Amino acid sequence: MKRTGQRLPNIIAYTFSSRIFSHPPKMKPKLTLHPCFIFVLLLISTNAPTYLCENDARYTNCRNAFTCGDTKLDLRYPFSGENRGSYCGEEKLTCEKQVPKITINDAKYRILDWHNTTQTITMARDDYWDGICVNDYKNSTFDNTQYDHQYNDLGNVTLFYCPSDIAPSILTEFHKENCAADKFVFFTSLPVPPYTGNCTVVVIPIFETNASLVRENKINEALRNGFELNWEGDNGECEKCSDSGGECGVDEGDGRFQCFCVDRPRSAICKV
Repeated sequence: MKRTGQRLPNIIAYTFSSRIFSHPPKMKPKLTLHPCFIFVLLLISTNAPTYLCENDARYTNCRNAFTCGDTKLDLRYPFSGENRGSYCGEEKLTCEKQVPKITINDAKYRILDWHNTTQTITMARDDYWDGICVNDYKNSTFDNTQYDHQYNDLGNVTLFYCPSDIAPSILTEFHKENCAADKFVFFTSLPVPPYTGNCTVVVIPIFETNASLVRENKINEALRNGFELNWEGDNGECEKCSDSGGECGVDEGDGRFQCFCVDRPRSAICKV
Protein backbone atom coordinates (compact mmCIF):
# COMPACT_ATOMS: atom_id res chain seq x y z
CA MET A 1 0.00 0.00 0.00
CA LYS A 2 2.82 2.36 0.72
CA ARG A 3 4.38 1.69 -2.68
CA THR A 4 1.11 2.43 -4.36
CA GLY A 5 0.67 5.63 -2.46
CA GLN A 6 4.17 6.77 -3.36
CA ARG A 7 3.69 6.26 -7.13
CA LEU A 8 0.30 7.92 -7.33
CA PRO A 9 1.52 11.53 -7.73
CA ASN A 10 3.68 10.55 -10.72
CA ILE A 11 0.74 8.88 -12.42
CA ILE A 12 -1.43 11.92 -11.83
CA ALA A 13 1.28 14.24 -13.11
CA TYR A 14 1.80 12.15 -16.20
CA THR A 15 -1.89 11.95 -16.94
CA PHE A 16 -2.31 15.70 -16.47
CA SER A 17 0.65 16.61 -18.66
CA SER A 18 -0.34 14.18 -21.39
CA ARG A 19 -3.73 15.77 -21.59
CA ILE A 20 -2.19 19.18 -22.03
CA PHE A 21 0.40 18.33 -24.67
CA SER A 22 -1.43 15.63 -26.61
CA HIS A 23 -4.58 17.70 -27.30
CA PRO A 24 -4.68 18.57 -31.06
CA PRO A 25 -4.66 22.29 -31.97
CA LYS A 26 -7.84 23.83 -33.26
CA MET A 27 -7.94 24.12 -37.09
CA LYS A 28 -9.34 27.15 -38.94
CA PRO A 29 -12.45 26.35 -40.96
CA LYS A 30 -11.82 25.82 -44.69
CA LEU A 31 -13.05 28.53 -47.13
CA THR A 32 -15.46 27.01 -49.62
CA LEU A 33 -16.10 28.95 -52.90
CA HIS A 34 -19.46 28.68 -54.53
CA PRO A 35 -19.25 27.07 -58.02
CA CYS A 36 -21.03 30.07 -59.60
CA PHE A 37 -18.44 32.45 -58.16
CA ILE A 38 -15.61 30.36 -59.59
CA PHE A 39 -17.26 30.36 -63.04
CA VAL A 40 -17.67 34.16 -63.07
CA LEU A 41 -14.06 34.61 -61.95
CA LEU A 42 -12.79 32.41 -64.78
CA LEU A 43 -14.98 34.23 -67.30
CA ILE A 44 -13.61 37.65 -66.31
CA SER A 45 -9.99 36.49 -66.26
CA THR A 46 -10.39 35.02 -69.75
CA ASN A 47 -12.13 37.94 -71.47
CA ALA A 48 -10.83 41.02 -69.69
CA PRO A 49 -7.27 41.02 -71.08
CA THR A 50 -8.54 40.70 -74.66
CA TYR A 51 -10.95 43.58 -74.19
CA LEU A 52 -8.44 45.84 -72.51
CA CYS A 53 -5.74 45.21 -75.15
CA GLU A 54 -7.98 45.53 -78.22
CA ASN A 55 -7.00 48.48 -80.48
CA ASP A 56 -9.49 50.89 -82.01
CA ALA A 57 -10.52 49.44 -85.39
CA ARG A 58 -9.98 52.74 -87.23
CA TYR A 59 -6.49 53.09 -85.79
CA THR A 60 -5.64 49.55 -86.93
CA ASN A 61 -7.10 50.01 -90.42
CA CYS A 62 -5.51 53.39 -91.17
CA ARG A 63 -2.07 52.08 -90.21
CA ASN A 64 -2.04 50.18 -93.50
CA ALA A 65 -0.95 51.93 -96.69
CA PHE A 66 -3.14 51.76 -99.79
CA THR A 67 -2.65 48.37 -101.45
CA CYS A 68 -2.66 48.17 -105.25
CA GLY A 69 -0.67 45.62 -107.23
CA ASP A 70 3.04 45.85 -106.58
CA THR A 71 3.09 49.62 -106.05
CA LYS A 72 5.80 50.82 -103.68
CA LEU A 73 4.06 54.14 -103.01
CA ASP A 74 3.36 54.76 -99.33
CA LEU A 75 -0.17 56.07 -99.88
CA ARG A 76 -1.64 56.89 -96.47
CA TYR A 77 -3.51 59.99 -95.27
CA PRO A 78 -5.35 61.76 -96.94
CA PHE A 79 -6.16 58.72 -99.07
CA SER A 80 -8.86 56.09 -98.65
CA GLY A 81 -10.28 53.31 -100.80
CA GLU A 82 -9.79 49.57 -101.33
CA ASN A 83 -8.23 48.28 -98.06
CA ARG A 84 -8.41 51.71 -96.36
CA GLY A 85 -11.72 52.78 -94.84
CA SER A 86 -13.39 56.03 -95.89
CA TYR A 87 -12.48 57.48 -92.48
CA CYS A 88 -8.75 57.22 -93.38
CA GLY A 89 -8.94 60.23 -95.72
CA GLU A 90 -11.16 62.32 -97.95
CA GLU A 91 -9.25 61.62 -101.18
CA LYS A 92 -10.65 58.36 -102.52
CA LEU A 93 -8.40 56.15 -104.63
CA THR A 94 -9.17 53.22 -106.90
CA CYS A 95 -6.96 50.36 -108.01
CA GLU A 96 -7.38 49.63 -111.72
CA LYS A 97 -5.19 47.07 -113.46
CA GLN A 98 -2.75 47.29 -110.53
CA VAL A 99 -2.41 51.08 -110.91
CA PRO A 100 -3.51 53.52 -108.17
CA LYS A 101 -5.77 56.21 -109.61
CA ILE A 102 -7.63 59.27 -108.41
CA THR A 103 -10.47 61.28 -109.96
CA ILE A 104 -10.42 65.07 -109.54
CA ASN A 105 -13.17 67.22 -111.08
CA ASP A 106 -14.25 64.39 -113.41
CA ALA A 107 -10.76 63.76 -114.79
CA LYS A 108 -8.95 60.55 -113.84
CA TYR A 109 -5.23 60.50 -113.04
CA ARG A 110 -2.58 57.86 -112.47
CA ILE A 111 -0.61 58.43 -109.29
CA LEU A 112 3.08 58.30 -110.14
CA ASP A 113 4.56 59.45 -106.84
CA TRP A 114 3.58 60.66 -103.37
CA HIS A 115 5.60 62.09 -100.48
CA ASN A 116 4.00 61.89 -97.05
CA THR A 117 6.33 64.43 -95.46
CA THR A 118 5.80 67.20 -98.03
CA GLN A 119 2.35 65.97 -99.13
CA THR A 120 3.19 66.41 -102.80
CA ILE A 121 1.67 64.20 -105.46
CA THR A 122 2.87 63.49 -109.00
CA MET A 123 0.18 62.32 -111.39
CA ALA A 124 -0.58 61.98 -115.08
CA ARG A 125 -3.82 62.00 -117.03
CA ASP A 126 -5.06 58.43 -117.35
CA ASP A 127 -7.06 59.05 -120.54
CA TYR A 128 -3.96 60.44 -122.27
CA TRP A 129 -1.64 57.64 -121.18
CA ASP A 130 -1.80 55.84 -124.54
CA GLY A 131 -1.96 58.89 -126.80
CA ILE A 132 -3.73 62.17 -127.49
CA CYS A 133 -6.46 60.83 -129.81
CA VAL A 134 -9.23 60.72 -127.21
CA ASN A 135 -13.00 60.94 -127.58
CA ASP A 136 -13.90 62.70 -124.35
CA TYR A 137 -12.45 66.18 -123.93
CA LYS A 138 -11.80 67.28 -120.36
CA ASN A 139 -9.61 70.03 -118.98
CA SER A 140 -7.45 69.46 -115.91
CA THR A 141 -8.90 71.78 -113.28
CA PHE A 142 -8.30 71.90 -109.55
CA ASP A 143 -10.73 74.59 -108.47
CA ASN A 144 -12.59 73.88 -105.22
CA THR A 145 -10.12 71.16 -104.27
CA GLN A 146 -7.32 70.82 -101.72
CA TYR A 147 -4.70 70.66 -104.48
CA ASP A 148 -2.49 73.64 -105.23
CA HIS A 149 0.18 74.21 -107.86
CA GLN A 150 1.43 77.72 -107.12
CA TYR A 151 4.72 76.42 -105.70
CA ASN A 152 5.39 73.93 -108.47
CA ASP A 153 7.27 74.55 -111.72
CA LEU A 154 4.49 73.73 -114.15
CA GLY A 155 3.70 74.53 -117.73
CA ASN A 156 0.76 73.56 -119.91
CA VAL A 157 0.07 71.63 -123.05
CA THR A 158 -2.80 73.15 -125.02
CA LEU A 159 -4.51 70.82 -127.48
CA PHE A 160 -6.94 71.91 -130.21
CA TYR A 161 -9.28 69.18 -131.50
CA CYS A 162 -10.46 70.40 -134.89
CA PRO A 163 -12.71 68.97 -137.64
CA SER A 164 -10.25 69.93 -140.39
CA ASP A 165 -6.51 70.04 -140.90
CA ILE A 166 -6.45 73.82 -140.91
CA ALA A 167 -4.69 75.05 -137.80
CA PRO A 168 -6.28 77.79 -135.69
CA SER A 169 -4.86 81.15 -136.64
CA ILE A 170 -3.80 81.94 -133.08
CA LEU A 171 -1.17 79.19 -133.14
CA THR A 172 2.28 80.37 -134.10
CA GLU A 173 4.22 77.24 -133.22
CA PHE A 174 2.56 73.84 -133.08
CA HIS A 175 2.56 70.18 -134.04
CA LYS A 176 -0.27 68.25 -135.62
CA GLU A 177 -1.58 64.70 -135.34
CA ASN A 178 -4.27 63.13 -137.49
CA CYS A 179 -6.66 61.09 -135.32
CA ALA A 180 -9.39 60.41 -137.90
CA ALA A 181 -10.68 61.65 -141.24
CA ASP A 182 -12.48 64.50 -139.54
CA LYS A 183 -10.42 64.95 -136.37
CA PHE A 184 -7.06 66.62 -136.12
CA VAL A 185 -5.12 67.61 -133.04
CA PHE A 186 -2.90 70.67 -132.91
CA PHE A 187 -0.84 71.14 -129.78
CA THR A 188 1.68 73.53 -128.30
CA SER A 189 3.47 74.22 -125.02
CA LEU A 190 3.47 77.98 -125.62
CA PRO A 191 0.93 80.30 -124.00
CA VAL A 192 -2.07 80.89 -126.27
CA PRO A 193 -4.55 83.79 -126.31
CA PRO A 194 -8.29 83.25 -125.81
CA TYR A 195 -9.86 81.20 -128.59
CA THR A 196 -13.42 81.34 -129.97
CA GLY A 197 -13.22 79.08 -133.05
CA ASN A 198 -14.86 75.72 -133.81
CA CYS A 199 -12.10 73.59 -132.28
CA THR A 200 -12.38 72.06 -128.81
CA VAL A 201 -9.57 73.16 -126.50
CA VAL A 202 -8.08 70.99 -123.74
CA VAL A 203 -5.40 72.23 -121.32
CA ILE A 204 -3.26 69.76 -119.35
CA PRO A 205 -0.42 70.63 -116.93
CA ILE A 206 3.10 69.28 -117.44
CA PHE A 207 6.42 69.87 -115.78
CA GLU A 208 7.90 73.05 -117.18
CA THR A 209 11.11 71.16 -117.90
CA ASN A 210 9.13 68.87 -120.23
CA ALA A 211 8.00 71.70 -122.49
CA SER A 212 11.01 70.95 -124.68
CA LEU A 213 9.61 67.45 -125.28
CA VAL A 214 6.43 68.98 -126.68
CA ARG A 215 8.44 71.21 -128.99
CA GLU A 216 10.29 68.09 -130.17
CA ASN A 217 6.94 66.44 -130.96
CA LYS A 218 7.30 64.04 -128.02
CA ILE A 219 4.03 64.99 -126.40
CA ASN A 220 3.20 61.47 -125.21
CA GLU A 221 6.39 61.34 -123.18
CA ALA A 222 5.73 64.77 -121.71
CA LEU A 223 2.21 63.79 -120.66
CA ARG A 224 3.34 60.47 -119.17
CA ASN A 225 5.88 62.26 -116.99
CA GLY A 226 2.94 64.00 -115.37
CA PHE A 227 3.01 67.02 -113.09
CA GLU A 228 3.24 67.77 -109.39
CA LEU A 229 0.75 69.33 -106.97
CA ASN A 230 0.71 70.07 -103.26
CA TRP A 231 -2.09 68.76 -101.08
CA GLU A 232 -3.05 71.55 -98.67
CA GLY A 233 -5.76 69.89 -96.63
CA ASP A 234 -4.64 69.52 -93.01
CA ASN A 235 -2.42 72.50 -92.12
CA GLY A 236 0.14 70.31 -90.36
CA GLU A 237 -2.39 68.43 -88.24
CA CYS A 238 -1.35 65.00 -89.51
CA GLU A 239 2.30 65.48 -88.60
CA LYS A 240 1.36 66.34 -85.00
CA CYS A 241 -0.95 63.34 -84.80
CA SER A 242 1.71 60.98 -86.17
CA ASP A 243 4.33 62.31 -83.76
CA SER A 244 2.00 61.47 -80.86
CA GLY A 245 1.61 57.86 -82.05
CA GLY A 246 -1.72 58.26 -83.83
CA GLU A 247 -2.99 57.60 -87.35
CA CYS A 248 -4.52 60.41 -89.39
CA GLY A 249 -8.08 60.32 -90.65
CA VAL A 250 -11.38 62.17 -90.83
CA ASP A 251 -14.73 62.19 -89.08
CA GLU A 252 -17.17 60.55 -91.49
CA GLY A 253 -19.93 62.82 -90.25
CA ASP A 254 -18.53 66.33 -90.70
CA GLY A 255 -15.28 65.56 -92.54
CA ARG A 256 -13.09 67.18 -89.90
CA PHE A 257 -9.62 65.91 -89.13
CA GLN A 258 -9.39 63.06 -86.62
CA CYS A 259 -6.39 61.53 -84.89
CA PHE A 260 -7.05 57.82 -84.42
CA CYS A 261 -5.29 56.60 -81.30
CA VAL A 262 -4.88 53.07 -79.95
CA ASP A 263 -7.85 53.42 -77.62
CA ARG A 264 -10.13 55.92 -79.41
CA PRO A 265 -10.19 58.90 -81.82
CA ARG A 266 -9.20 62.39 -80.70
CA SER A 267 -9.50 65.76 -82.39
CA ALA A 268 -5.78 66.59 -82.53
CA ILE A 269 -3.19 64.31 -80.91
CA CYS A 270 -3.02 61.18 -78.78
CA LYS A 271 -2.14 61.44 -75.11
CA VAL A 272 1.62 61.37 -74.64
